[in-house]
Amino acid sequence: MGVLDGQPVSAAVTNPAFLDADSDDTALGKISFNNISDPSVSGSAVNNIQREINAISSYTGKATNLPIGTTPSWTNNQLGTSTDSLFIRSNTLTGAFDGSLGHIHDGTDGQGPLLPGSSLSSIPLMGFIVQGVTLTGVTGSTWNVTTQLTGKTPSTGDTSLGVVVNTPYNKVILRDPQGTEFTKTGGGPDNGAVIYGRVTEAAGVWTLSFYYLSSTSVETSYSFATSETIDWYYQELYAPNISTPVYSPISVTPSDNTTSDVVDATETTAGKVLLANVAPPAVASASAKGTDSRVAHQDHTHEGVHSVQIDGNATVTLGDVVFKAGAGISLAWVSGKLEVSSSVAVAQEVEYRVITSVEATAKQLTLAFSPTVASQVMLDVIGGGPQYYSVDYIVSGTVLSWSGLGLDSILATGDVLRILYWH
Repeated sequence: MGVLDGQPVSAAVTNPAFLDADSDDTALGKISFNNISDPSVSGSAVNNIQREINAISSYTGKATNLPIGTTPSWTNNQLGTSTDSLFIRSNTLTGAFDGSLGHIHDGTDGQGPLLPGSSLSSIPLMGFIVQGVTLTGVTGSTWNVTTQLTGKTPSTGDTSLGVVVNTPYNKVILRDPQGTEFTKTGGGPDNGAVIYGRVTEAAGVWTLSFYYLSSTSVETSYSFATSETIDWYYQELYAPNISTPVYSPISVTPSDNTTSDVVDATETTAGKVLLANVAPPAVASASAKGTDSRVAHQDHTHEGVHSVQIDGNATVTLGDVVFKAGAGISLAWVSGKLEVSSSVAVAQEVEYRVITSVEATAKQLTLAFSPTVASQVMLDVIGGGPQYYSVDYIVSGTVLSWSGLGLDSILATGDVLRILYWH
């Protein structure tokens, strides 16, 4: 301390050596803290209190010697207010990154600016059909299209931007100036097959090769024998977030002449079938043009129902549909029409019966008519509710009996029954 042995304890000697506990005072030297007895609670020693406090002020950006309760003076307040404490502002910033309620980059303060497409990654590429520059004077089985694809890059997979060159996706549509697909001519089983192209690239050279699919589904090279003008449509992969074409590929219709795109079918060539006759043929007629596997270019009908006949009636000898009479039903031809008649007369009957002493003893009674279907006879005991057939009673012919069943020992002389049945 600042008091040495032998010095008097006086205000002049003692006061400068100690900090005053009752009044404001100033330490002329640095003050350090080191809780040796319990450092696990107090933490590491502080060697210079003033330096530590000033360092905290520098770290937080707060000036020293400010009044208690002073808050930071925030310049940017897109999140929070200008009077936020450090805790409130940091808590607000943390909330902005919440998984469901955080900022959404909609361009408003606190939400962040809109994200440019170039900042997004892992966006699946998109394929577009692009019309190439028209080719003129085309002959042979291949054609150099390097000039037409200047500046393009080859795409060899679904994650690679550029013109698709990997099979089978590098297929190219070929059309003449009228919008009709080219087809193979000259007869044979492949006559009328559609001619298409495939685009490839090697060492900067782009090549368009021509093919058709044979009748055995084999891709076969095709050579144009005469000079042709060709409109061609290839596929190009784009990144939809940064380089999608401005114009929709739908605006480029390869052909609106669908009747010319598909050739007319013949007995040997597949194609569209022309049905010229607008009048429907008779039901029983059958006609076709072509072979069993190919009906083409002429009216054709499916053989329909020839006639309807009654089983056992020789009046009509040919028929696909046969009607057969059942129990109580009869069939007959009347003036060229099928007449269905029923010989079963069905009437509903309701009997209200008061049980006599004779009926009570016999445990049965006789109905006025014989029910058409015994199991459909319904029985109610007035005051007792409906009963179950074969459980509480049965009917045989015109006799309704309850002997040995649920109503046995229950029904007595004078009880009233309501019986409903058909006969």
